[in-house]
Amino acid sequence: MIEFSEATAVLIATAIKTEREQYEAEVKAKFDREVAEELHRKRVREAAAVKWAEEQALATTPELIMGLLGELDVNQDVPDLIDGVVKQGTTVFVGYSGSGKTRLALQVGYCLLSGTRFLDAMHRPGQHVQQLGPEAKIGVLSYDMSLPLLANWINAFPEHDAPNRWMIVDAFTRGQPLLVPVMRAQMAKTMREANVEFVIVDSATASFPGDSENDATQVLNHYLDLQRFALNEVGAKGLLVIAHAGKASSTAIRGSSAAPGAVDSIMSVSFNEEDPLKIRRVASVKYREAIGQSAMAPGELTAPEADSGLIRWAVEAQPIDIEGDEPGAEFGAVD
Repeated sequence: MIEFSEATAVLIATAIKTEREQYEAEVKAKFDREVAEELHRKRVREAAAVKWAEEQALATTPELIMGLLGELDVNQDVPDLIDGVVKQGTTVFVGYSGSGKTRLALQVGYCLLSGTRFLDAMHRPGQHVQQLGPEAKIGVLSYDMSLPLLANWINAFPEHDAPNRWMIVDAFTRGQPLLVPVMRAQMAKTMREANVEFVIVDSATASFPGDSENDATQVLNHYLDLQRFALNEVGAKGLLVIAHAGKASSTAIRGSSAAPGAVDSIMSVSFNEEDPLKIRRVASVKYREAIGQSAMAPGELTAPEADSGLIRWAVEAQPIDIEGDEPGAEFGAVD
């Protein structure tokens, strides 16, 4: 055993203490640096979140309309694109798989291009269709439908230059192009330069980027993001989103109930499984009120006509109780 003199032992103890204190000081300095760096990152993230919210608010709020009532123009209401069906803003067609939502959505696009009355409007002879200009296009973000089938349906519409009036984003089994910034920017720029004035998204579920359609925040943000893309980035007059119905009712959008609050008009497309003819029924579920405007009355549809590809009214139906809804719920009910 080595023994040190008292003086040497004191020196060794002092050196050990000094080394320990130096180590502790280095640890504390490193900790303080990491705390400062983390605080900086948090401040950057919070500042970025605020800036992002400001940019998004600006993107969806092109102008501030404000003044005394006597100073404002109260005589002009924004006209529907198709009376009682499609408003300038966001429309949803909701229904179960196979109900005909996509074909009717495409027919909306055809009506806007051609000025043809929607479903022949037998129930509403005075229906106005705000025909788009001769250079206008319809944009389709197709997540749920193969391109050959989509093209077959569009080409069936009569007397319009389908190859040059429809711009298609074929996202069927091809991921989420709206979530890829460079693709999204290219889509918006191309559609805007091509004068796309109406956008159809098929469907809300297939284009949903979240992990739960029951999450109200995720669902609401998804619809707001689709609106931001179509109405602000592309500059279209209207957006039509195809949505799948929930189990409880053919009139309710699947998942969170937040979606209806973000849109202007909802049309349900349904059929009775026990009906061998599978006659479709269309009705207004939600319609944002405006002076001189009213929701479309409910009705039954024919099958697409072989010579024109158009679906028309078969008869004007009376309000029908919807199976699975609360007592008294009817086709044509308006929020």
